[in-house]
Amino acid sequence: MSAPFSAVEGCGAVWFDGKSSRRTQVRMMVVGDEVRVIAPDADGEKTLASAARGSLRIPSRIGRTPYRVEFPDGGLAICSDAPVLERMLGLDAHGHWLPRLERASAFVVVALFGLVAAMYFAYQRVIPTAAAFAAERIPRESEDALGDIALDSLERFGFKTARMSDEEQASIQADFDELARAAGLSDVVSLQFRAAPPNAFALPGGTIIVTDPLALLFRNDRRMLRAVLAHEMGHQAHRDSLRHILAGSFSAVVMGAVAGDVSGVAALTVTVPTLTTTLHYTRTVEAEADAYAFDLLKKTGVSPKDFADAMRSLRAMSQCVSLRMADRRAAHRAPGPMYDPYQDDWNDLSASSESPARPPAPCFSDPNAYLKGRDADVKALEMSSGPLLYLRTHPIDTDRIEAAEAAATAK
Repeated sequence: MSAPFSAVEGCGAVWFDGKSSRRTQVRMMVVGDEVRVIAPDADGEKTLASAARGSLRIPSRIGRTPYRVEFPDGGLAICSDAPVLERMLGLDAHGHWLPRLERASAFVVVALFGLVAAMYFAYQRVIPTAAAFAAERIPRESEDALGDIALDSLERFGFKTARMSDEEQASIQADFDELARAAGLSDVVSLQFRAAPPNAFALPGGTIIVTDPLALLFRNDRRMLRAVLAHEMGHQAHRDSLRHILAGSFSAVVMGAVAGDVSGVAALTVTVPTLTTTLHYTRTVEAEADAYAFDLLKKTGVSPKDFADAMRSLRAMSQCVSLRMADRRAAHRAPGPMYDPYQDDWNDLSASSESPARPPAPCFSDPNAYLKGRDADVKALEMSSGPLLYLRTHPIDTDRIEAAEAAATAK
């Protein structure tokens, strides 16, 4: 800092008196060792505040941000004319280490690469590990409450009461109860049925949802549905839904810290129910749930090959859905931009439940019949659209099928 000034200089600023939110356009002046805040007045000018130079607090300026001059009585002057203020008060424009680093292009490049590497490491390692650690320590009661909220929201979102018969629900429930007992999860998991496009997923708190189309797909071979249920129990045993939500929350916090905006955290809490049905589990998490299912099926005297067969049926369903969409486009009945790829069969299923005389939904009832003789069309679709998904969120790949078949032959 320099010695007291004797010259009179002025710097335009915005003044806040510290007592109200009112802002005033002022001019800061230095007279001797005193800094004065002067505003226009009917009689000319009036002094709003004054203080000794040594009593002011002036934080170092970062980049091109304005200077903040804090007065001892709580007043604040914000001055954007940095060169004038630096000359007035003898401030060192390059004294702070951050401005010096900002001008070092090599450091900026290294810092950017470091930030990208740190973010990647956080998303790949730190956040999943932290989410798993937190999920294991959250009481089941709290998770149950979150699951109830998610279920209520899903029902408002469009998941209605299932249309399948009571006898069919009872049959699936019996298989579910047997699996839960073998897994030691009878007091944790529960099964609910909903009328919605094909899906099976685990909610926080132990609830597993099975939709009508999925039950229809496996109506003639319940062993494959048992395998899918065993997989979802793996997600519940590992509390994957809760881990997924926590990881999303942690990610939102990290992005908010980087971007300086934490509004995404509040938005995430509103969309928790949707996250449970749309977020993709990682391949590692899916492999863990698969391995859990293989062991659980063996405990109940069932071969893990049932899971491989279920994957093949689900792949056929997805191929059938994609092919029906392509057929619609070829017939100049192209779906709109918000079209649900499962909508054709979902409409057919809804109509057939109200009018049994209508043909059943082909991709849910017998997808292989629709695909018969159309291998070339299916191959062309897969080449143009990439890997297909079953239940919208789960990847279908050869590795999962081979893992199930290997588990079936392992001793």
